[in-house]
Amino acid sequence: MNAFRHVLDVYANARDLQGNPEFVGYGNPFSDVLIIGQENTMQGVDWEKFARDNCQQWIQTIKENLRAHELCEVEGAQPSDYKFPEFFNPRNPFFPKKVDFQESHTWYNYQKIMDVVCPHSGNLYNFFDHCFITEMSNICSAHNPQSKDVEHSIAHRFDLMKETKDFWSHFKVVILACGHYADAIKDKEKFPTLYEDMFGSAEACFTKQLSQVSNEEIERIKSVIAYKLNLNV
Repeated sequence: MNAFRHVLDVYANARDLQGNPEFVGYGNPFSDVLIIGQENTMQGVDWEKFARDNCQQWIQTIKENLRAHELCEVEGAQPSDYKFPEFFNPRNPFFPKKVDFQESHTWYNYQKIMDVVCPHSGNLYNFFDHCFITEMSNICSAHNPQSKDVEHSIAHRFDLMKETKDFWSHFKVVILACGHYADAIKDKEKFPTLYEDMFGSAEACFTKQLSQVSNEEIERIKSVIAYKLNLNV
């Protein structure tokens, strides 16, 4: 818990080039699996509700000792009513949400991968209970034509993760589902210790964005998780 609190302390005071707060993540910060996506693609009101105040939402969640599904149980609130930040819990965002391939290929593939840890029952997503998900860049390239801004954002994220290594290195498996955004991490000649400086001895699994991966790639990732977590599958 102290390592995650340190992340929140550091990220609460960090800003990207556009002056926006840094995104921490969604899911279970005390799980064994970390998934790093490329970037958050939300815009407008959705970004304001669900991404911009992510760090403060985590601080509130921990302060009030809220568990995975509790913010949706506030009297008078509906599970789909996220107009107010107090109804949004980053521990299990958008709960309860039905598994839907057409709505989100990314989330559907998250679930397929994490089923290796704990298969979901019924038709609701449960992968947020078994992994933690963050992004490699705080600035979305699709919404920002300045590639240098994205490069700076990635480098800044590296610095933040190195400063808070005690948290990021506790995961047993790190799935870098961010394609070329992880090129510097793979460049052992230029940055020989960059991965270890952030994730320690965690097992690395490099892949492209999970919305684009094949079933064969999903099975490969699942096998890495199963091996590292000593799962009998």
